[in-house]
Amino acid sequence: MMLATKALMASASKPKAVSVALGHSTSPFVTAYLWTSSGFGTKYANPASLPTNAGTGVGFSPSGDALIVTQTNSPYAAAYQWSSAGFGTRFSNPATPIGSSTESAFCVNFSNTGTEVVFGKQLTPFISAYQWSPAGFGTKFADPATLPTGRVNEMAFSPNGNYLAVANAIGTTSQSAVAVYNWSSSGFGTRFAFPSSLPSGAGFGVAWSPAGDVIATATGQTPFIAAYQWSSAGFGTRFANPGTLPTALALTVCFSPTTNVLMIGYQQSPFFTAYNWSPSGFGSTIAAPSPAVGGQVTKINFSPSGDAVAMSTNTSPFVRAYSWTGSAFGAAFSNPATLPTGIAQDLTFTETT
Repeated sequence: MMLATKALMASASKPKAVSVALGHSTSPFVTAYLWTSSGFGTKYANPASLPTNAGTGVGFSPSGDALIVTQTNSPYAAAYQWSSAGFGTRFSNPATPIGSSTESAFCVNFSNTGTEVVFGKQLTPFISAYQWSPAGFGTKFADPATLPTGRVNEMAFSPNGNYLAVANAIGTTSQSAVAVYNWSSSGFGTRFAFPSSLPSGAGFGVAWSPAGDVIATATGQTPFIAAYQWSSAGFGTRFANPGTLPTALALTVCFSPTTNVLMIGYQQSPFFTAYNWSPSGFGSTIAAPSPAVGGQVTKINFSPSGDAVAMSTNTSPFVRAYSWTGSAFGAAFSNPATLPTGIAQDLTFTETT
């Protein structure tokens, strides 16, 4: 009994390894690094079985024991075991293919419980979901009764896990660039009514506030961003636009872990803007870090501890990372010793025991 207790104590006290992964346009299509308080650490060895085309999205399971990379051709995703040692065995493809014809998959998200995984795709039904276990893919869930209105570029589960938000590539005067579905262990539920004040243009990014009471989306037409109150009844009032708008088509949006900052990345200089955020909505902009990002920002994510923020970009070094004080940017971290090999489309962190 004493030996067992000591083993449990040792396991509980073992520090977690933090990793950051990027999906990018050229082989090996996915690159992952150890992350430390000093920034980028050693690059993990590439997986033994690489994805076969551009890595468009990356997603870690909540427990950090699996990593999935979406790609632009069949089988549309490559799923791997993950540990503090990096990539492990590649999982078998799902029995029901993720896509068909010559489409692409653009994003992947695990549910908060880690027992389901969802893919956003180019062609109808635009979204596919599967059961997930330590053995890999399970049964495919039924498609939602009301499909997304077009290609799904990004998705996000709400903090309580009850809702799935999607950014649609089609937004019109009658169709919304952002939509939300009820979610349960049975898969897709009903889709909520669209917001009364629709976003402008197509949706490319979507994010929830940490409290789950605000939903924001990055869009393809001015003002390029829209944020709404959210409750169990669905979309509420739209917040007033920020005083300083993004300058171009926006690709990603992200709340800080403390909710007091909202960041958005877009295609033209200065490539991203960080706003102070309060219950009243957008506040003043936050001073940009130095050196500047230098290219369009495709994804923004915070480290698990919230003391760093990283961005994937379309120009070398394809990733930038800065220390974060909770309300302002600090010093830039050095670029990784081995850079990603091409345009980075997505970036995400995980903690692994």
